[in-house]
Amino acid sequence: LRISPDAHIFNTDAPTLIAHAEGADTSRYPSSAKLALPLQGDALNLAPLLRYLVSEYEVTNVIVEGGATTFKHFFDQDIANELWVFTAHRAATHKPKLNMHDLVENLTLRSIDERKRGSDTMRRFRITR
Repeated sequence: LRISPDAHIFNTDAPTLIAHAEGADTSRYPSSAKLALPLQGDALNLAPLLRYLVSEYEVTNVIVEGGATTFKHFFDQDIANELWVFTAHRAATHKPKLNMHDLVENLTLRSIDERKRGSDTMRRFRITR
């Protein structure tokens, strides 16, 4: 795991769940809840995480913030039903490993909403199968 055990996310303000690959050494992390996830190809199998969130916390919605790699895992495992894309008005200064535009091109999407959020654009899509 790359996050520091001293990170603020491990304070006592709210419970923290560490979802990690099976076999990962989590001994240096606080006694937060930990959930080992099996690998599915080159990614973690995320379905057990979602089942855990439903059973332990009665979660009905999950917001995933990340880049194209994170989203690709959710799309590849067919466990996302909406996509919200926030686009800044200026171009990125680096070239990402995965291009979000290319990733979205491979999905079947139905536009639900598009609007300005400050100087950014928010587009919301339903992922259809």
